[in-house]
Amino acid sequence: MTLNRSLTLAAIAASLFVTPSLSHAQRGPGGMGNFYLEGAFTPILQGANESIQTGGGSFPGEGNPGTDSTTGYDVRTTLGYAIGGQYFVGLSYRMMSSTLKREGTISGEFPVSSTEYGPTLGYLYGGWKIMATYILSSEWKKGFKETLQDGSLGSNYDIKNHDGNGFMVNVGYNFSITSWLQLGPSLIYRNVSYAKQTKTNKLDESQSYTDKAFDTKAMQSDLSPYFTIIARF
Repeated sequence: MTLNRSLTLAAIAASLFVTPSLSHAQRGPGGMGNFYLEGAFTPILQGANESIQTGGGSFPGEGNPGTDSTTGYDVRTTLGYAIGGQYFVGLSYRMMSSTLKREGTISGEFPVSSTEYGPTLGYLYGGWKIMATYILSSEWKKGFKETLQDGSLGSNYDIKNHDGNGFMVNVGYNFSITSWLQLGPSLIYRNVSYAKQTKTNKLDESQSYTDKAFDTKAMQSDLSPYFTIIARF
């Protein structure tokens, strides 16, 4: 973690202790507290048979494409304080993990994981929320392990994109369940780019490299729905 990132996180953490004294008497809707803890979750479940043909399936003589089955989860956590019950300042953290398993003429296993974090600002009004996060750090990993029909390994390597940053926007509506608990849907847009990549080839070390800078940065963007649980106290 760089010095600038450390100072930014320290400043935000300090603000979480200072802001309660600025708005102790002002609370959120329905008397909800201003300390805010949000957990957002979406499952990952996909299926295909694209190991031979890009669009799926196979033609005569090409073999069995098998089935690609992907399962996993994407979890995001936001912690902070709502000044006056409306103006939010805090931190967000994301963790994603999934694994694609393939069975067919060429079988394989392809795990994917990602972690990232950054400061978050937002506005809360009634049950509505809109939050924006600057992603200070993001890391994305993917493994490639293919087994040929004779049982030998066709490939076995991992890649890691790192030194990533970007932004995330979280919009949703929360329904009050109790005086401190809310539930609701969220729609989250994420955009991240990565400056460097590390590759570890377990079959041929000559193909491995560390902290290789991209000429054109690797990037990811997605828009996904989430189920959200919020505690305010």
